Amino acid sequence: MHGYRDRVRKQPDRIYEGRKPQPLGARTGRKNLTGPQLRQARLERQPQWSLEELSQALLRTANIELSESALSKIENGQRSVYDYELQAFAMTLDVSLDWLVNGEHLP
Repeated sequence: MHGYRDRVRKQPDRIYEGRKPQPLGARTGRKNLTGPQLRQARLERQPQWSLEELSQALLRTANIELSESALSKIENGQRSVYDYELQAFAMTLDVSLDWLVNGEHLP
């Protein structure tokens, strides 16, 4: 006797002709989209902020504690970013979330 699974044959997704797109990280090796914009916003401040200064500002303005090491990993695409961290970065660095994620609009 054959079960339901035996009767139903999985059809490939016609949109991708059997190949689904890979996640961003698999294509680029990065774990976030934000790193380059985060570094740019930090370095374009007058005066420029070090990672330590950004860490302290995040703690003051958003009560988020991120070490210099964690910030460096985010900037280099080696660490994922939580949504609340994105919001804190945008608020602390006075840039839009859209620019921080997409880099398409001026901060």
